Amino acid sequence: MMIADLSTSKFGARLDDFTEDFSKDGSWDDTEMRAKVADFLSVYADADSVRARAKAENISKKAPDFEKILREFWTAELGFGKCTDSLETTIKKVTNKESEQYGSGFACTSKRWHKSSELDTELGLCVAKREGEFKESKLKKSPTYFTCKSGEWKEISKTAYELKSCT
Repeated sequence: MMIADLSTSKFGARLDDFTEDFSKDGSWDDTEMRAKVADFLSVYADADSVRARAKAENISKKAPDFEKILREFWTAELGFGKCTDSLETTIKKVTNKESEQYGSGFACTSKRWHKSSELDTELGLCVAKREGEFKESKLKKSPTYFTCKSGEWKEISKTAYELKSCT
């Protein structure tokens, strides 16, 4: 997780900074570095990419099952914790102000956090229980209107929105 997408020299510098920080009191307190690592992991921490990177860097002949630990780290650092059944289809925003993704939305689906689109972050996920709902978005300069249909937000006219019907 510390290597991320860094060159060898930048990784060496990060490792030096980590070592210095850790040697002070035995804990990793550098909130900026933790946020950078969490940002990287939130995008690249799926099993295939982490495992492939570990193998490509000859870190291990067989990469261990460490995805759960990585997922727990980055979701805690970005401010949303575990994606549980009770949070299914919930969208949470990144609360860590050190993160480059501060304010971005992540959706809990299938017990995993995934980055959500700006539209989904504003309106919520279009899921079966919301089928037929109408919503107004203010992401653009002027309002745009949507209905939840077949698992995605479909843009509709203002008239269709006002009449709450979509043709």
